[in-house]
This record gives sequence, C-alpha cells and structure tokens, in this order.
Amino acid sequence: MSAEKPLVYLVLGATGSGRREIVADLITGGLDERDRPAVILPAGEAAAPAEARLPTVSRWNMRDGAIEATLPVGASPVFFFVDGARNPVDQIEAFKTWLGAQNGELARVLCVVNCRLAADHPPLLPWFEACVHFADAATLAGLVGEPE
Repeated sequence: MSAEKPLVYLVLGATGSGRREIVADLITGGLDERDRPAVILPAGEAAAPAEARLPTVSRWNMRDGAIEATLPVGASPVFFFVDGARNPVDQIEAFKTWLGAQNGELARVLCVVNCRLAADHPPLLPWFEACVHFADAATLAGLVGEPE
C-alpha cells in the first residue's frame, strides 16, 4: 500500500449482479490486516443488504460527464463501483480522469457478469461485452440453472 497512491479497483457489472457480495468476500478473505479497504458506490443505486459487510462505504455522482467523489483518506485498496444501469464506457472514461485527479493508482478492473440476466435479456449482451472487454478479470454470477 502506498500512502501517496492508493490502489483502486474498478468494479464493473450490472446492478444486482452480486458485485457487493463478491467484493465483500474479497475483502474478508483476501486482504492483509494492514490494508484499509474502502468502497465507493454509485449514488444512483439503491442500498443492498451486502453493504453491511463492506467497510467505509461512500457514494459518488456524475455531473456533466465528471465523477464527483473523493478517495477516503488513508484507504487502500479502494473498490470503485460503476453505476450498473448506465453506459460503462462513459463511466470508465470519466473514472480515468477522476483517478488521476485523486492521485490514485488503478490496481485492476474487475467485472461481474450476471449470467441469468444476460440469458433472460439478450439485448444486454453488448453491454456485458463492453464490461468484459475492459476487465482484467471476470466473475460469473447468477448462473443459468442455479437455484435462486
């Protein structure tokens, strides 16, 4: 962890895809006790029960194509969630500018693909493809045939 440049993970995926649960599991089982994780969620998404498992949650907005948020002081890594109901490309472009202004360092781009949502709504496939294109790693959730 660098005091000058906190590591920031960009989390892509549709609203309700299980992103919060997956990040909570990563934080619980994958971080060191010296880490000081934080999560930045989009203001436009409703709260979810999994947020109770997330540390230091704040919210961001987008105004005039720019992200309005501040990296939590002393936090690293930070998990920044895109708005899962909006164009991911526009958000990724705004995120890049915001991250530079915040003096953060991109760690990885993670994507959660909701397979059930993709199977039930084929017109969403280009949206998922765009998210996977930018991701360093993709996780599948809501597998078709999996009990709800």
